[in-house]
Amino acid sequence: MQVINIRYQFHLRRQKARSIIFLLIVGLISTVSHAQNFGQTNLPDYDNRILHFGFTLGAHQSSYRLTYNDDYASEWLDTLHSIQVDQRFGFSIGFLANFHILQYLDLRPMFKVSFYEYALNYYFLGDQQMRTQPVEAAYVEMPLTIKYRSLRRKNFGMYLVGGITPGIQVGGRGEDDQDPNVLHTHNDNLSLEYGLGLDIYYPLFKFSPELRVSHGIRNQVKPDISVWSNGIDRLVTHSVSLYLNFQ
Repeated sequence: MQVINIRYQFHLRRQKARSIIFLLIVGLISTVSHAQNFGQTNLPDYDNRILHFGFTLGAHQSSYRLTYNDDYASEWLDTLHSIQVDQRFGFSIGFLANFHILQYLDLRPMFKVSFYEYALNYYFLGDQQMRTQPVEAAYVEMPLTIKYRSLRRKNFGMYLVGGITPGIQVGGRGEDDQDPNVLHTHNDNLSLEYGLGLDIYYPLFKFSPELRVSHGIRNQVKPDISVWSNGIDRLVTHSVSLYLNFQ
């Protein structure tokens, strides 16, 4: 079986993520300008339907939030100056459903595949060089969010969204890897998410750009396996995402 170069794949994904972010911004500006048709109201009964389906494209910037433990100040880690997080880019693609439950309230489950890269930079005293420990993985995620919509104005409407996102790792560094020379993390995660978005109604579909923030709940670090986990008490994920939703 041919071995896939994960690092090279994620290098390509970072370049693609930057391109996606640029295209998303350009597309959003173009879409809003074309949607300003004040002569008619598109899809007037759209929000009264019980169920809608769609798909989503997203780009995100992700990092860890780190908390030191008591070992960080101990004598046997006296050469370690600090551990700093690094922000990396990724992207996601998936499908969504929208259930209309109240006048301005919707339930929105989603199924998506997301590609993440995290990194920790280790700084040492003396002449030792900085060492970077990357964590690269693909996750299957199933966000379940509540959407609160504002009163619609012609072909536009604002909304708030919030919920939880469980995720399972399906690619990258496996949890059963026992190599002590790399940082090991768990292959599942749970996050709280919240954000805001804009509904733009077209004659045949609805387009919703959305900005969302995610805070991880699950401690990702696995202690007592790798030397790189020494000094770390808690390691949780954090990301800021821009989604383009089409329904």
